[in-house]
Amino acid sequence: LEDSLERIRQRVGPAVQRLQEGQDRLAVLKRHQENLRYLLPTGLDLQELARLQFTHLVPGLVPTENLGRLEEALAHMHHALLPVTAVGEQTVILAVSLDKDRDALDQALKGAFFEIMELPREASGTVEEALSALKSQIADLQDSLAGLQAQCDHLREELGPELGRLRNRIDLTRTLLKARVLFGKVDHAYLISGWIPAGLVD
Repeated sequence: LEDSLERIRQRVGPAVQRLQEGQDRLAVLKRHQENLRYLLPTGLDLQELARLQFTHLVPGLVPTENLGRLEEALAHMHHALLPVTAVGEQTVILAVSLDKDRDALDQALKGAFFEIMELPREASGTVEEALSALKSQIADLQDSLAGLQAQCDHLREELGPELGRLRNRIDLTRTLLKARVLFGKVDHAYLISGWIPAGLVD
């Protein structure tokens, strides 16, 4: 049984792994896409954002009710909290401080239950340009995933019946092994006691 399952695993494993990795990647790209859409009104240039040397800028979401408390926590230092848009009970903001104060800013944001927005590292240009490039990446990845899903569906149809038979054999074998430990045994003989339908006694 183990040999049969290993043979199937070697056939199926690579395709399933590529499909899972692709789905995980797609989830990340869609999260980046959603975050960039929130930041669209800012007109940020992501390349310039990456080149900042003396300023620490963090985009993210903070509960709207915590904005006042966050302002108070940052009152002792140079900073800016730039609201972008409301998302339910949260507000998308750009939090800015001097680079030397980044630890203090990050600590205050953490206390306000701030959720940092993950952005694509390879993104360049404006937010709008990054969104356009990301849309193309997502479309290409979805096409690739459709092919992998078709391959997995074919493997399921081909190997499903054999896997069903293997599962039944495994279930039966496990049941017999569990039952055997309950049997009385003397040397090379087992004592089996139990019930059967009366019609099967003969």
